[in-house]
Amino acid sequence: MVISSRKLVGASLLVTGGLLTAACLDRPVSPLKPQTTNSVVFSLRQETIDKIDLLFMIDNSSSMGDKQDMLKRAIPKLVGRLVNPACVSDSGDRQTMATPDAACPDGYRREFKPLEDIHVGVITSSVELGLVQGVCKDEGSNDNAKLIGKLPRGSHIATYQNKGFLAWDPKGKLDPPGEADASRLIENVQEMVTAVGESGCGFEASLEAWYRFLVDPEPAHAFRD
Repeated sequence: MVISSRKLVGASLLVTGGLLTAACLDRPVSPLKPQTTNSVVFSLRQETIDKIDLLFMIDNSSSMGDKQDMLKRAIPKLVGRLVNPACVSDSGDRQTMATPDAACPDGYRREFKPLEDIHVGVITSSVELGLVQGVCKDEGSNDNAKLIGKLPRGSHIATYQNKGFLAWDPKGKLDPPGEADASRLIENVQEMVTAVGESGCGFEASLEAWYRFLVDPEPAHAFRD
């Protein structure tokens, strides 16, 4: 009796397939918990900030006086935190030293290096409304995004070289030197906030004001050369 080779091959494949199936059924099945992530972590170098410009855009429309008073009361903490950072411990305790150059107690370190180059300017939300004839044209209702220190109602404030902004310069690196007394710097910032007033244009242009000062038309280069 002659059996064809094709039948033998087919029988062999059938037996082999059966053995493999049995082996797969005997494998213990364990639960799988797939985990995916879309997070990408990069190591970035932290650079030290040694100078900063602060531009306050303050709404000077009617009934804003009480809000300006709140800002005025917050100025000492805001500016003081920059010129005289607190000393902190690993446990999170904080101590404020009398001066920026005072040494921290044992176990404490400065939150960050005290800033020695700060420019501070104030503008208001009142700008001329070109589409409305005769509205918001006068000084006070149209400050045209100019620094409050350059306007008549802020001219009594001692600004750096009468340029309308304040310059914190405790090391005297500017020529001529800027302000080196932190208390006087804070008082002058508060005076600027007070000079803003609340008789400005009722059509507040908060975004337009800072955009007009910083971007278009060309910046006045009052803060940085």
